[in-house]
Amino acid sequence: MKLNNKGFAISTVLYGLLVLLILIVMLIFQVMRTNNNNSKDLSNQIQKELDTCRESRINYNNCVEDCEEEKNAYYTCLNSLKENK
Repeated sequence: MKLNNKGFAISTVLYGLLVLLILIVMLIFQVMRTNNNNSKDLSNQIQKELDTCRESRINYNNCVEDCEEEKNAYYTCLNSLKENK
Protein backbone atom coordinates (compact mmCIF):
# COMPACT_ATOMS: atom_id res chain seq x y z
CA MET A 1 0.00 0.00 0.00
CA LYS A 2 1.41 3.37 -1.04
CA LEU A 3 1.03 6.45 1.21
CA ASN A 4 -0.15 9.65 -0.46
CA ASN A 5 2.53 12.15 0.59
CA LYS A 6 0.61 15.22 -0.64
CA GLY A 7 -2.40 14.43 1.50
CA PHE A 8 -0.22 13.75 4.53
CA ALA A 9 1.61 17.10 4.11
CA ILE A 10 -1.61 19.06 3.66
CA SER A 11 -3.28 17.47 6.69
CA THR A 12 -0.16 18.16 8.80
CA VAL A 13 -0.24 21.82 7.79
CA LEU A 14 -3.98 22.07 8.47
CA TYR A 15 -3.68 20.50 11.93
CA GLY A 16 -0.73 22.78 12.71
CA LEU A 17 -2.75 25.84 11.70
CA LEU A 18 -5.67 24.62 13.78
CA VAL A 19 -3.44 24.29 16.85
CA LEU A 20 -2.02 27.79 16.28
CA LEU A 21 -5.52 29.20 15.90
CA ILE A 22 -6.64 27.59 19.15
CA LEU A 23 -3.59 28.94 20.99
CA ILE A 24 -4.17 32.46 19.65
CA VAL A 25 -7.84 32.39 20.67
CA MET A 26 -6.90 31.16 24.15
CA LEU A 27 -4.35 33.98 24.45
CA ILE A 28 -6.92 36.58 23.42
CA PHE A 29 -9.42 35.26 25.99
CA GLN A 30 -6.75 35.33 28.71
CA VAL A 31 -5.89 38.96 27.93
CA MET A 32 -9.58 39.89 27.96
CA ARG A 33 -10.12 38.11 31.30
CA THR A 34 -7.13 39.86 32.85
CA ASN A 35 -8.38 43.22 31.64
CA ASN A 36 -11.84 42.52 33.05
CA ASN A 37 -10.40 41.49 36.44
CA ASN A 38 -8.22 44.62 36.58
CA SER A 39 -11.23 46.81 35.78
CA LYS A 40 -13.30 45.16 38.51
CA ASP A 41 -10.51 45.57 41.06
CA LEU A 42 -10.07 49.24 40.16
CA SER A 43 -13.79 49.96 40.37
CA ASN A 44 -14.04 48.19 43.73
CA GLN A 45 -11.10 50.20 45.07
CA ILE A 46 -12.63 53.49 43.88
CA GLN A 47 -16.00 52.57 45.38
CA LYS A 48 -14.34 51.71 48.70
CA GLU A 49 -12.53 55.06 48.80
CA LEU A 50 -15.72 56.94 47.96
CA ASP A 51 -17.64 55.11 50.67
CA THR A 52 -14.97 55.88 53.25
CA CYS A 53 -15.79 59.60 53.56
CA ARG A 54 -19.44 59.38 52.56
CA GLU A 55 -20.89 59.66 56.06
CA SER A 56 -18.80 62.69 56.98
CA ARG A 57 -19.69 64.35 53.65
CA ILE A 58 -23.42 63.78 54.33
CA ASN A 59 -23.08 65.26 57.83
CA TYR A 60 -21.18 68.24 56.41
CA ASN A 61 -23.79 68.88 53.70
CA ASN A 62 -26.70 68.58 56.14
CA CYS A 63 -25.15 71.00 58.60
CA VAL A 64 -26.95 74.34 58.75
CA GLU A 65 -24.89 76.46 61.14
CA ASP A 66 -21.62 76.13 63.04
CA CYS A 67 -20.33 73.36 60.81
CA GLU A 68 -16.67 73.61 61.76
CA GLU A 69 -16.58 70.18 63.42
CA GLU A 70 -18.23 68.43 60.47
CA LYS A 71 -15.98 70.30 58.02
CA ASN A 72 -12.86 69.26 59.93
CA ALA A 73 -14.01 65.62 60.06
CA TYR A 74 -14.64 65.57 56.31
CA TYR A 75 -11.32 67.17 55.37
CA THR A 76 -9.48 64.91 57.78
CA CYS A 77 -11.02 61.91 56.03
CA LEU A 78 -10.03 63.27 52.62
CA ASN A 79 -6.48 63.95 53.77
CA SER A 80 -6.16 60.42 55.16
CA LEU A 81 -7.14 59.05 51.74
CA LYS A 82 -4.49 61.18 50.03
CA GLU A 83 -1.82 60.01 52.47
CA ASN A 84 -2.68 56.33 51.93
CA LYS A 85 -1.99 56.61 48.19
